[in-house]
Amino acid sequence: MRFWLPALLFTLLLGACGDSSRIPKPELAALSPKFIMEKGVDRYINYDEDGALYYYNSIIELWGDNPDAQEYVAWANYEIGFIRYTQSRYDLATQYFHKVLQINSPTKAPQVLAAKMLKKIEAKLNKNAPPPATNAAPVNIQPVN
Repeated sequence: MRFWLPALLFTLLLGACGDSSRIPKPELAALSPKFIMEKGVDRYINYDEDGALYYYNSIIELWGDNPDAQEYVAWANYEIGFIRYTQSRYDLATQYFHKVLQINSPTKAPQVLAAKMLKKIEAKLNKNAPPPATNAAPVNIQPVN
């Protein structure tokens, strides 16, 4: 009997969270960063970028100072940076990818991906940049008779 109650509560919680409504911050504080990350991923794959950003930012706010949650904090920063990249908001994406590089995460996957995204942004911005100005005098070429 006592095993049914937690299973029932978990099922009800998942059912209540299945739509696009957001879990309020006070309730998020009682949940694990893994669960909150999964909510963010769920919102992102359902084309709700604002909902995904809400959950990723919540991880940073609620768990940012917790040494045991730094992997989730790194991934949350990476995911925010990636969303901003897809929105062509390269300035914001760059800020979040740099934050990822500063986090001491037990796995280095978010840092590796953030570094690759920074290079991708740099290449994209350099491709769109005007050619560098030179101080050389113009060359006047005259045909030889």
